Amino acid sequence: MPPTPPTLAADRCPGLLRLIEAADGLLARVRLPGGRLGAAELHALADATDAVGDGRLELTSRGNVQVRGMTAAGADELARRMTAAGLLPVPARDLVRNVLASPLAGLTAPPERTAPLDLTAHVRALDDRLRHDPGLDGLSGRFLFGLDDGRGDIAGLAPDVLRVVGAGDRPDEVARGMVDEARTFLAGAGGAWRRPAAERRHDGVVRARSGPPPLGRVARLDGGVALVVAPPLGRLTSAQARWLGAHAPRVRVTPWRSVVIPQPTAGADPGDAGLVTDPASPWRLVSACAGRPRCAKAHADVQADAAGGLRAHPGRRVHWVGCERACGRTSDVEVTMVATGTGYRTEAVHG
Repeated sequence: MPPTPPTLAADRCPGLLRLIEAADGLLARVRLPGGRLGAAELHALADATDAVGDGRLELTSRGNVQVRGMTAAGADELARRMTAAGLLPVPARDLVRNVLASPLAGLTAPPERTAPLDLTAHVRALDDRLRHDPGLDGLSGRFLFGLDDGRGDIAGLAPDVLRVVGAGDRPDEVARGMVDEARTFLAGAGGAWRRPAAERRHDGVVRARSGPPPLGRVARLDGGVALVVAPPLGRLTSAQARWLGAHAPRVRVTPWRSVVIPQPTAGADPGDAGLVTDPASPWRLVSACAGRPRCAKAHADVQADAAGGLRAHPGRRVHWVGCERACGRTSDVEVTMVATGTGYRTEAVHG
């Protein structure tokens, strides 16, 4: 008999109102459809993690952010602050707003296309439908929507519902089709969280399969320059979040735990804030789960070990994890370092 799919009751994917209790306190996830954040929202997040969290914002493999180290009262205060900032627009739909979008869309042209395609309107249209459709309430917090501008970066991350958007595709029509597809899945899901992996490969949907945007300066097709920066191990300090808010009207958090600044202010130097911009930096290929002492299940302080082992697998995307659950591992990881209690086991995955 085929294995029984995991039930929705077992889905503990966190949000702003459904929290996870970790060794260092409560953890909440703030969903950012398409990774989009404005300057005021960045300042609100920085103020919130300083007030009720551990002073950092964890960037996730879905382009969201997490606040951890909270008490129950602190979590209530976080929800209040995020509501005021517009980051919790419809509490009942918080968990379904899982939307990835090509981070460089509208800034550079995908391969085989001559002009950039801005996906901002498509992200907004999809998020609007997700926020106002009670028929999607049964979706798992893990179910993932993806908008790809033709470069294949989001297709390569295997979302449950994918659209490769063309220049003539109307945002409302794209959003409607994606939500209809999610409804069809939900009707026959039988309690499964996500589509089977084979159905999420999206083979042949797009020719290109690009990876994360390169760190550093990116020439926009309009003649300007964007910046791509990364906090080491995807942990953004409140000071770094404020720096971003002071030097960009809007940013895009990527599923590779980096941040795209589409229009940085003149003279902005991310290095002043400790943000990585060197496209050859080993930090660009290394990520890690929370590890000790933040997670009770972890066998090691994987963040410290990842920092010490930056050059252990040069040129390969490496994810360090504290236990067999391998939290935060994305589909493009090539090597996983798994803490065992007596050291690390090296696993080559995904090629």
